Amino acid sequence: MKILAVDASTNVAGCAVLSEQKLIAEDLVNYKLKHSEKLMPAISSVMDSSGLDYGDLDVLAVTAGPGSFTGLRIGIAAVKGICQASGKKVIPVSTLEALAYNLLYTTGLICPLLDARRSQVYTAVFRSDGSGKLKRLSPDATMDPGDLDRLLDMLVQDGEKVYLLGDGMPVYGQLLTENKPDRTAVKPFQSLGHAASVAACAQDHPEQAVDFHVLEPVYLRPSYAEEKKK
Repeated sequence: MKILAVDASTNVAGCAVLSEQKLIAEDLVNYKLKHSEKLMPAISSVMDSSGLDYGDLDVLAVTAGPGSFTGLRIGIAAVKGICQASGKKVIPVSTLEALAYNLLYTTGLICPLLDARRSQVYTAVFRSDGSGKLKRLSPDATMDPGDLDRLLDMLVQDGEKVYLLGDGMPVYGQLLTENKPDRTAVKPFQSLGHAASVAACAQDHPEQAVDFHVLEPVYLRPSYAEEKKK
């Protein structure tokens, strides 16, 4: 399966081409949130580097959320345009599950968390046995860090390690790891969103492919502006 994956859901914007288990090309930008300027040139670059045309792809993949409202719209709009022109379907991928794929061959609990502002995080918890498969233990959700702390205590098994990653770690990492010897904050480069992880996740979920016109962002909660209107 040949996949073009796109991720603009966080501070990082990236895209990658994966053919079966082989990463053909990847472009990642983690600088000044210029997703609207950088994403389409990056997509053109990885397609040129891969030697593929859009017609050669089997499917596209994109992070559908949660994450930055603006970033999600940019990434999804880019993918919808390509799908409309090429007739390809798209696999929507959870931003949190894609982050967990960064640690796919780790053994233990994997907990990605994104800073959702307003003293909350977007998060989910997965278990990995080191074989390259993840078991989801909780749905994508918005929660207070204290509630996440209690959830991890409830889910962790004796002797099991907990790996935390994502852009919520600089804000809440100390709270979640202090006096918790079973919890480890991964290296910053492993906390970045990688389009290759999005592609790998999509490759494991081919049954989730949809037509582009039904693809919508998953925000998990209304924006602050929407809440003020109520």
